[in-house]
Amino acid sequence: MLVKDDVALRELLEHFLIDAGHSVTVFDSAEDALCYFKPDHYDVIVTDYHLPDDTGIDFIKDIRKLDHTVGVVITTADKKANVSEQCDGLHIWSVITDPSDFDLTLEKIQEAYEFSHLADEQLSADLASEISGMRRAILDVRSALL
Repeated sequence: MLVKDDVALRELLEHFLIDAGHSVTVFDSAEDALCYFKPDHYDVIVTDYHLPDDTGIDFIKDIRKLDHTVGVVITTADKKANVSEQCDGLHIWSVITDPSDFDLTLEKIQEAYEFSHLADEQLSADLASEISGMRRAILDVRSALL
């Protein structure tokens, strides 16, 4: 599931993911995406942080009421939003601060997919959320030091 309101970026990312062998369902708003969401139907959700009707965080909060294992990647160019801090407890695998870096996005989608299946089979939702939160914190510290 790809949820982005920027038409040009959404279409570019959609075609990139299709070329990489993924099946992609696109939405331009959290409301539309939530209406079509079914648990165990999507492997990964890629959502923008800024959406016309909600934030990506609020959208994922609604998703987590329905499905606690689907992999999630959030993209944003907003460096001031402190998105990682808002992800606690939501089992969000990655926050990408350069939405035009499609190779990085693809890499994080694949990681989120693998981790979500591990979480679904072997980990509780709380432990999965803690692991993804610790991973984001380590990456934040690493990028601050570089």
